[in-house]
Amino acid sequence: ESTKNSESASSSKGSSDIKPVDGFDKITLADAASVTTDKKVIDALNEILEIQGRAMRVTQNLEKSKKAQKEAEKKLSQAEDQLSIQQKKADDAKVSLGLIAMSQQQGHETMATANVLLKSEDAQGFLSKLATMRNVGDITNEQLRRSLSECERLADLKTIRKELTQKAADEVNRQKALKAEYEAKIKQAEEVLEKLSPGQLDLLKKLNDTTIKNRTSKLLEGSLAEGDFDLSGVTGLPTGKGQGIWPASGPITSPFGYRVNPVVGFSELHDGTDIGAPCGAPVQSAWPGVVISARYQRGYGNRVLVDSGMYKATYNHLSGFAVQPGQTVKAGQLIGTVGTTGWSTGCHLHFSTWVNGQIADPTTIF
Repeated sequence: ESTKNSESASSSKGSSDIKPVDGFDKITLADAASVTTDKKVIDALNEILEIQGRAMRVTQNLEKSKKAQKEAEKKLSQAEDQLSIQQKKADDAKVSLGLIAMSQQQGHETMATANVLLKSEDAQGFLSKLATMRNVGDITNEQLRRSLSECERLADLKTIRKELTQKAADEVNRQKALKAEYEAKIKQAEEVLEKLSPGQLDLLKKLNDTTIKNRTSKLLEGSLAEGDFDLSGVTGLPTGKGQGIWPASGPITSPFGYRVNPVVGFSELHDGTDIGAPCGAPVQSAWPGVVISARYQRGYGNRVLVDSGMYKATYNHLSGFAVQPGQTVKAGQLIGTVGTTGWSTGCHLHFSTWVNGQIADPTTIF
């Protein structure tokens, strides 16, 4: 609810008050000058980026909910199996005590005693009825304790089953709400675009494309400026195509290049290659070089940048680091593990490369 209120507040104040959602800073007039000075276009793109950020958060929450539902259903299945076993144990304990009690009775009282005991629904009722009976001296405290323990365990498992059933149902309901929220974000983005003329819309697309390219360049330059690292002692630096080691095992789930943004519906540059690998899988350095940075960088999540001279590479969305800034690495050396940090909805490695300072498709280098 607080998120919803904050969104309403941002919309009412105008795009100048928009705050980035763990993504990138707001585009300024200076940033956009090479493409347009139309404030309406700049404001529209900032609003679109804000909506995209919130849509990403909704998508991430949806994925978490699906995992939570799956885990709840898995535990529920295990609880059902345990419950079946425990039911038999509790029933056997009742029968055992019932037979002992019956042996102390005579005639019709024998059947009456059995019926009273075996029809008890829970541990407390069973033992309460048993305690009111007479002539059951052969029943020891240990037998009573065992029976109570089995019945209490059965009751606990029934409670667990009820809680897990509710948990799975709650997650399904949450997913319905999140899907509706995501659709609302798309509608909100469409409304922003509808306010632009065809010419302004073209400028917005061009500005978005230019912004992505500029930010990847600035991010690289900014990282390189963080420290004065010397490559002179590094051997085996790449000198051209066909060298290096692919950083992770897995299929390419999203290639470098233009792809349709699901929120706004137009193409934009994907500045790296996504490699589908499970969280925790090893990520290795493509070339020998020096680690320039290893830290969290907003939309990219946990990110390692390695300078290899003419080639530079970043390894994004990592779950953990295995290197630190200033460290020299060899080709194939472990630098981190696959994760889903930053703007990511699932475990994968976002692998970005630069050739002589220009962003490039990683698959054209190897």
